[in-house]
Amino acid sequence: MPLMERVNMLAETETITKTAEDVVRKVIVTQVPKGKEEAYAMLVTHVAMAITRVEREEELSAPPEEMMKEVYSSDQLASAKEKVEWVEEQWGQSFPQEEKAFMYMHYVTVLASMINEGDDEE
Repeated sequence: MPLMERVNMLAETETITKTAEDVVRKVIVTQVPKGKEEAYAMLVTHVAMAITRVEREEELSAPPEEMMKEVYSSDQLASAKEKVEWVEEQWGQSFPQEEKAFMYMHYVTVLASMINEGDDEE
């Protein structure tokens, strides 16, 4: 399913907030390379759901520490942090640490996959 279609569906069913919809559309246009939408599907969905969870004051949980050790040792961590900061700027607030950890994980995964494919994502 194309990313914008996915966002439309999440918005129409009120699964995500209007703010989450607006921010994630910017993420798609700005950060997702043409032809790589499928690789970014989980990340885009997580960004929308993370914003929604925070706005709806839902209970948050962090990813397992073992999983995060790999993320925090990744060569892609600095780039992932920059991208999360950009998302926070678009949103106008910061993510709680639990959500930031998941965001780093998703960004590191997708950025590493782009490098493994030999693509220069930026």
